[in-house]
Amino acid sequence: MGERVQVLQNSDFQIQFLAADPELPDSDLKQVSHLHQLTPYGMLLVSLASCTTIVLHTYARAHDIKLNRVVVNAEYERSFNEDCENCEENNRYDAQITEHVELHGELSGQERKKLENVVKLCSIRQMLEGGIEIQHVGTE
Repeated sequence: MGERVQVLQNSDFQIQFLAADPELPDSDLKQVSHLHQLTPYGMLLVSLASCTTIVLHTYARAHDIKLNRVVVNAEYERSFNEDCENCEENNRYDAQITEHVELHGELSGQERKKLENVVKLCSIRQMLEGGIEIQHVGTE
């Protein structure tokens, strides 16, 4: 099992989230009306995809690039049940997120190339790729 989401954003920064049922990953994407409908994995994917769309539209607006809409499809191929079979013993998991970005608008080849590089500037992407230390200070 895995997770699959789609984030759509227009140039006015209006955003829409869609997700497949995590129990049926091949199911159709359906609109998410509230983030609580997503699993933690789905929330992570939506965070990454949303960050990507925001960075692209912000850059495009600042550089007068006619980017009308961005669609980001993101997938993660893990499930909580499998992750936690040995979670007391295993502190590391190999994981991969696949992100596919569609750019819509009157874009030249050079503008598309610039925007492709801008995708890498998303702060959520940088945290995930670079790793981030989480300090657990205890439970009460």
